[in-house]
This record gives sequence, structure tokens and C-alpha cells, in this order.
Amino acid sequence: MSVAWSSGDRYEGSWKNDKKHGHGTYCWASGGKYVGEWADYVRQGQGVLTWPSGDRYEGSWTNDRMHGHGTLYLVNGSIE
Repeated sequence: MSVAWSSGDRYEGSWKNDKKHGHGTYCWASGGKYVGEWADYVRQGQGVLTWPSGDRYEGSWTNDRMHGHGTLYLVNGSIE
């Protein structure tokens, strides 16, 4: 199922009890994107978050936060 908000954000994926749940893709109007698992409307499990800059995090999520094993890929190769 696909949903779009007036902000320009959109979600395409699975739902359960009117909440994002299962596999889905969320795209922010700003250009960011998350592709991965959801549970009760929050990022949970494995997923990939890509920022508008092109930087991305691939790994584990718990309660909508990066948690556990993951890899951060930076476009310019450095952390400031």
C-alpha cells in the first residue's frame, strides 16, 4: 500500500493495524530514504537509511534508532 502526506513524504509497503509494519520504503520530501523493516510504525530490524547527501547507514535498527551492527558509508569518506 502506498501513502503520501501533504509534506511530500511518502511510504510504500506493508501495514498492520494502521501502522507501518513489515517491509517498506519511506521517502522524505527532503530527499532522504529508508528501505527496510518496520514494526508498529518505527524502524525495527534491518534497513538502509540514505541521507540527501548520499551518505548511508546499512544495518540494525531498534525502536527507530540505529542500534547494533551496521556500517556507515560516507560520500566523502570522512567523519567530522
